Amino acid sequence: ELETAFGVADADVCVDEVLEKGEFQLTVAERKKKIEEKQAQIINFIVKNFMEPRTNRNIPHDRVENGLKQIKGLKIDPFRATSTQALELVKKLKDILPLTKNEMEATVTVPVALAGRASGTLHSVAT
Repeated sequence: ELETAFGVADADVCVDEVLEKGEFQLTVAERKKKIEEKQAQIINFIVKNFMEPRTNRNIPHDRVENGLKQIKGLKIDPFRATSTQALELVKKLKDILPLTKNEMEATVTVPVALAGRASGTLHSVAT
């Protein structure tokens, strides 16, 4: 039976192939819970990284959540990266809510003696 399905009779090789290439099924309740968790992560990402351009303040969670509900055909994949999905949804949300990305510009002056140690820290903070 294993040989017809996998081309190999060794059970360990078959298990490895299933773990590498296979997908597991979730119950409806588990899938719904994962989607709700992912939606909460997406909302937090948007609230953290975007603001309202008129007031330059963060947008409340409720407004982002209501905006997401207004998007037709909204599909949230519980297994895709939060940031990728959030950035895709922001493009659609801009039709509903005014959004601008939180950005900061700064100039940092560091003495030459500390430049080596400071560069690592600055690169980790500045993205």
